[in-house]
Amino acid sequence: MNLQSWVELLWNAAASPEIIQLHIRDTVAAFLAGSRTNDGRALMQLHRDGTKEPAVAAIARLSECDDIHLASCITPGSAVIPVALAFAKDNPELQRAISAGYAAGMGLGRAIGGVKALAHGVWPTLLAAPLMAAVTASLLRGHDRERFAYAVALALAGANGRIGRPQGNPSERWFYFADAVARGMRAAEAAGQGLCGDLSLVSEEWLASQAGHDDTDMGALESAPSIVQVGFKPFPIARQGANAVVAFQRLLSRGLDPRRIDRVEVSVPGVNTALLKRPIAAEDRLSRIANVGYQLACAALAPERLYDAERAGPHETLMEFAERVSVITANDLESAMPHRWPARVTAVAGSDRFEETIIDAPFDWDASNLPALLREKWQKLLNPEDAALIAGASSSYSELWQVLERRVTMASNEKLEG
Repeated sequence: MNLQSWVELLWNAAASPEIIQLHIRDTVAAFLAGSRTNDGRALMQLHRDGTKEPAVAAIARLSECDDIHLASCITPGSAVIPVALAFAKDNPELQRAISAGYAAGMGLGRAIGGVKALAHGVWPTLLAAPLMAAVTASLLRGHDRERFAYAVALALAGANGRIGRPQGNPSERWFYFADAVARGMRAAEAAGQGLCGDLSLVSEEWLASQAGHDDTDMGALESAPSIVQVGFKPFPIARQGANAVVAFQRLLSRGLDPRRIDRVEVSVPGVNTALLKRPIAAEDRLSRIANVGYQLACAALAPERLYDAERAGPHETLMEFAERVSVITANDLESAMPHRWPARVTAVAGSDRFEETIIDAPFDWDASNLPALLREKWQKLLNPEDAALIAGASSSYSELWQVLERRVTMASNEKLEG
């Protein structure tokens, strides 16, 4: 495949200012939430004397409350928005650059099979991060079509979505993500300086090697998906478990007393079961965000913890509740994949049985009243000062970026946990 035809589609990507603004605000909120974590503090200390975009990107991503496109398993905002804000100023290409950055990541994620690649040990967003950053930076640097195409080719060359299983706290996972965004920015800069890339790089064989399986889709690179199709998360959580938490919250809102619950069964498509069963470890923050039993425990007994990106703990009472939760494969929910990640929750309390299935979630891209839901999320996620910052985020994007830069620069040298 010659990348030129796909690049032409990306070049013409577009979206409404209102949609762009929602994603900017949500990504900034994700950064602010992530900056309060041990991982976030470590990244700010590492990057405070250098370029800030990679740190802001990685911190937004590690918050686990950034936006997500389900069909591609790509979380594009974390890689695109920080780069766009850094180049924003009064750049008239801001909206097109963001739209194109999102479309590039979503297209590549679909091409490698999204959650199928994830199941084969590939982190789709890590693979796509250099591409998304390069596309965004190249357009905001004012490159012509030729330089833009070479920025794409240079970003894809050497891209890798495999980092193994992260260890320790803080986790090296976010160091790799920050580095991927930085490489994309350098690719755009290099293209602008006249360096060329291989426009014939992408092939079915290349996609299969990146995806870890043969069920890839070159046809996904024959279109430019729209940012409109990117949904959100209700709070910091592995998106595979979000529908289960929403379903459980609905049961609780109808009067189910968590103290009466004997056991809970969470049914999800088979590709999502392993992550939701991830054992909880005190030194592993992501395990406290992924394990669906722990999420249901928080929803039942400490709902404010759902908005804590650190998921401080684990608390003994929450652990005890989490042990009552099991995860099973539901074949009848498979048909909704990959565009929806459904879940069914069944709670048993004595002789009573309660059940709720969520296929279309409140924070999906096509949900009603998304702006109001997101405003409520930001208020719960952030302190009043940061919530006010988000509320005024559209007034001046360059000033907003200066605030984010200062947050990284002023990171203290306080001792990290772990």
